[in-house]
Amino acid sequence: MEKLKQYGVEESTVDEWAAKNYPDYKSNRELMAKLYLAMVKGVRVAEPKVVGEFIKVSELTVNVPSRIKVVVVQQVDKRSYVGCPKCLKKLQAAPNTTVECPRDGLVKAQVLEWNLVLAGDDTGEIMLSIPPSVGRVPNTGDVIAVEGSLTEQEEFTVWRYSLAEAKPVEAKPAVEAKPMAPAAEFKCPECGKIFKNQLGLSIHLKTHKAKEAKAPAAKPEAKPEAKPEVKPEAKPAAPAPKPEAKPSLPEEAISLARAASIISKPYEEFKAFIQGKYPGIDVDELLKAAGVKVEAGVLKKL
Repeated sequence: MEKLKQYGVEESTVDEWAAKNYPDYKSNRELMAKLYLAMVKGVRVAEPKVVGEFIKVSELTVNVPSRIKVVVVQQVDKRSYVGCPKCLKKLQAAPNTTVECPRDGLVKAQVLEWNLVLAGDDTGEIMLSIPPSVGRVPNTGDVIAVEGSLTEQEEFTVWRYSLAEAKPVEAKPAVEAKPMAPAAEFKCPECGKIFKNQLGLSIHLKTHKAKEAKAPAAKPEAKPEAKPEVKPEAKPAAPAPKPEAKPSLPEEAISLARAASIISKPYEEFKAFIQGKYPGIDVDELLKAAGVKVEAGVLKKL
């Protein structure tokens, strides 16, 4: 239904078309919408599942078709333009105005979007560039299988993607039960009597102590009391000055700095944005922590 809006087709138009041509299937409106787009507009409405060998982000080569499996961090940016709703070609026209497309003739110009999404795997990060033809932007935390190619600007242009299947949880091997150690012997050190537990032994030992208390004890020879040596009172040491704690840099701010370096965002524009989001943050320290440098007024990876 979203594609119907994208191509300027009213749902009532599809309903009338389906009732006339496929009355037995008209109740499945979503199916009829796809069939209408495919037959009347020549739009590709379904993509096969991404299959084949995957490579790591660190192994990507510029302009080589590749398949990667990544986890989505977040949507970073949008790039809007006015274009043809059919071929998605950029047009010099105002939105919602009728204009002639070199390929599709008279069309109603629409605002179209490219979306930039930060993702990565265990070897590195990549900026996914998702064109209007792909449509839906994946959610944060989604693990997706993606097909596309790496551009010279270090962005991965997405041709299509699908949610990756979850890996089955491996069953852990059962822990072998060890034989129990024999019960400990609770033996009296005085008389050698053996008890079943520590409590019985403890009560028995008290009887030995009671007998020793009744026996007359020899008085120890009195010794002259030694006078305690008077030492001068030590002054407490002055507390060492505590080092001034520096505020920690938010992990999200570091991710945004890395993402900005991938799309070569202007330094001043990024600085104004990040200071508005995190008042008082040291932008130079942030770039240093993110491994980003400023080159010719724009952000670049070190």
